[in-house]
Amino acid sequence: MSEQLRRRVNTRARLIEAAAELTAETGTTRLAIDEVCRRASFTRGAFYSNFASIDELLFALYEAKTEELLAAIGTLDPAPVDEGVEDAVDRFLTAVPADAHWYSLRAAFALRAPHDGAVADALHEHAEDMRRRLTPYVVRMAGPDGELVDADEATRVVIAAHVGSVLQGALVDDPDRLRRDTVLAAVRGLPRRAGGGPEGRAH
Repeated sequence: MSEQLRRRVNTRARLIEAAAELTAETGTTRLAIDEVCRRASFTRGAFYSNFASIDELLFALYEAKTEELLAAIGTLDPAPVDEGVEDAVDRFLTAVPADAHWYSLRAAFALRAPHDGAVADALHEHAEDMRRRLTPYVVRMAGPDGELVDADEATRVVIAAHVGSVLQGALVDDPDRLRRDTVLAAVRGLPRRAGGGPEGRAH
């Protein structure tokens, strides 16, 4: 890597880091370019040599956080065969970050997706990548009759429950309990195909 390219990579990374710091501190994605530049100790010229707008910077931040989230999911080991549902959910929650800022960024871009094909495609790709990585663990969390659930749909349900609980966490006294209870309820409530006994019938 040439020195010029190295500097540009470092500048881009620092701008993304500055955006992450500011969104965490202010709780908003409404950032000003000058504000980001001051935090990163760069000029507006350095900003515009890397990003066309704040939105482009925020999407780069979203993608960086997505990579971190997927890497964390990659550390989740397959569940022991005899692991109970509650233990499996606890292990899942330990591995999957409760990053409200990432989910908030994703929600903001999801609102734009119907009007921006590139954003829609990127969000869909990230969502499917996450689903594929989590599906084996969701099936195991479903318990002994996990093979009776629709694996892909079950994973989407658990992801939706987790995202909702993280975003709602700021409004409750015990966000960790809410997160655990919500995911546990989602796993226990997954529809099963007929054939799994009274607790495994489709509903």
